[in-house]
This record gives sequence, structure tokens and C-alpha cells, in this order.
Amino acid sequence: MRTLSKIRKPTNCVYFLMIISSVFLFQDRLMADNIITSGTTMRVTAGTTVVSQTSVTIQNGATLNNLGTLVLSGNLTNQNASANSLGTGTIVMSGTSVQAISGQNIFGNLTLNNASGITLGGNSTLNGSITFTSGRITLGSNNLLLGTAALVAGAPSATSMVVATGSGQLRKSFSGTGSFTFPVGDAIGTVEYTPVTVNFTAGSFAAGNYAGVNLTNSAYPGATGSYINRFWGVAQSGITGFTCNATFKYMPADVVGTENLIYCLRITPVSVVYFSVANTASDLLTANGITEFGTFTGIQQLANKTLNLTALLEGLYLPEQRQTRSALNYTIRPAMLRNCLLPEMLT
Repeated sequence: MRTLSKIRKPTNCVYFLMIISSVFLFQDRLMADNIITSGTTMRVTAGTTVVSQTSVTIQNGATLNNLGTLVLSGNLTNQNASANSLGTGTIVMSGTSVQAISGQNIFGNLTLNNASGITLGGNSTLNGSITFTSGRITLGSNNLLLGTAALVAGAPSATSMVVATGSGQLRKSFSGTGSFTFPVGDAIGTVEYTPVTVNFTAGSFAAGNYAGVNLTNSAYPGATGSYINRFWGVAQSGITGFTCNATFKYMPADVVGTENLIYCLRITPVSVVYFSVANTASDLLTANGITEFGTFTGIQQLANKTLNLTALLEGLYLPEQRQTRSALNYTIRPAMLRNCLLPEMLT
């Protein structure tokens, strides 16, 4: 099998060094599907740019060591059985139709420059910068982990963001306290950018830790009254004893009912916790002092109803039985439930 074919050298080319099966080749533009065969390494040297007009496949046992810039117009397929580093350079996804990244990849830097979008087909890690130029990357059931030094560059928006509406999460590792904005949203119906910002003010951060976010573009099941047609899942691993503040961006079209009656709410795990009322000027839900993550949304706060326990106990007996409450047999009055409630609860 030929690893490279139909290679031409255009004018004004930038030369690079590629090592395949210990053979040195000097080119800058790859024209056919490019396969890095098992036991070989493709190397892009620092300061150089390679453009592949079709897909690149890394066979199991092969390595891509990108120290420069690799621009892909096709798919990137990594067949290695375990997580595999692609080098510390930059990979630019720059196709004109949907591109797929498959396998377990460890990126240096990744640039999204494809208005048609990119799909992630395996759990991946990014240790440098993810740059949002154009197009969305859809996680599906896969996780994208941003390392402790990873940065978000460009201008995330509805046209360039992480679509995290599946079971996969956008995850971020932390070296200590600090803030990070997860550039997430959905592409169901109207495309909407609804990022989440977390700010850890205290905590212990073990090696391999992360906080992760995904979301659902619908009301939380059972929501009534005024509420937001959106909820976010926030999880963590390896972060203990933490205190965190968080904000959740929603869209005006998400609001059902009266917006200024809606509070930020953590629904799971039990018990339910209400935080601040929605910021209607900026369409933000805010939760300060979080010590446990879970599912967050916006719902109208229920009125504070206090159970009158004295009335409850008294109401269990008919009047003639209230002096002999040790009686084994008695009849519960039909109106007993009214005696269990405070007057304001009866309106």
C-alpha cells in the first residue's frame, strides 16, 4: 500500500520534513488519502505548514508527530487502540463538508475552521488552545477534555462552539482555584449558544481532575408555572471540599411564563436547592456557594408552605375523642386535612 500518492509541489511552497518508514520526503501539499502505516511516524517540523486536501488515517501502531501546522480538508482517523498524542503543534479542521475526528486523540492545539462542522468520534484531550474560527464541534457520546493549561481562543458563538447535547461532556481540568467558561450550546432547531461559567473559590484538585458540562434543550421533566426550556448537567471528578460559583446563559426564547419569577435551581441530587432569581437583563441564572454539582435549570420558586403539626395531630380525632387519645378505635373526620394547613394554604 502506498502511503502517499499523486503528490505535487506547488509554487511558493513551504517545505517540511516528513519521516515515513525512515524515508525523508520534502513536500507541502498532500493530494491523495494519506495513510500513516503501522510502525512508522509522520513528522511535521516546527515552523512549517502541511496541507492535506483529503483524509489522514493513522494506523494502529503508527504516530503523527505534528510540531508545526497540519491543515486537513478531510477526516482524521486514529486507529490506535489507546490514547495517542498527535504532537504539540496545531491541527486545523478546514473542510467544506462535515469532517469527522475519530479515535482517542491527544491534541496540542486545534482550530475549527469549517462552517459545516466537525464531529468527535472518540474521547479526546487537548492540552493547548482550541480556536473557534468557524463551525461547531459536536461531541455526541464522547468527552473532550481540556487540560489544565488549555485555553479557548477565537470568538465562541452560535456559529462556532461545542455542541454538548449528548451524553458526552466538555471537560476542563484545574490546577487550582479559578474560573472557566464552557463554550457550549445546542444545534436542535434554532442553534443557540448557552455557555456555563464555573469559578472555584476553594477546593483540593487532584491529578486528573475535571469539571464537565453538557445540556438539554428542553424543560426539565415536570416543570410547571414559569420555567426555562433548558437544563445543564455539571459533574466533577477529583475535586474535593470545593466551593464554586456558576452562571448559566439561557435564551429569551427559552422562557415560559414570567421571567422575573424564575430562580436558578439545582434539581439533582436531592435535596432541591434554590439560588438567585434570574437576571432578566442578561438572561443569566446564577448559583453561588455551590458545594455539590448536579442538574441546574430555572423554575419558579414554590411558595413557602409550613405544615401546622398541631392541627395535624388534633385533626386526627373527633372532638369527643380528644380527651381520650389513647383509644384504639376512632374515626378520622372527613375535614381533617383542612386542619393540617395554615389559613394561607387554603386559598
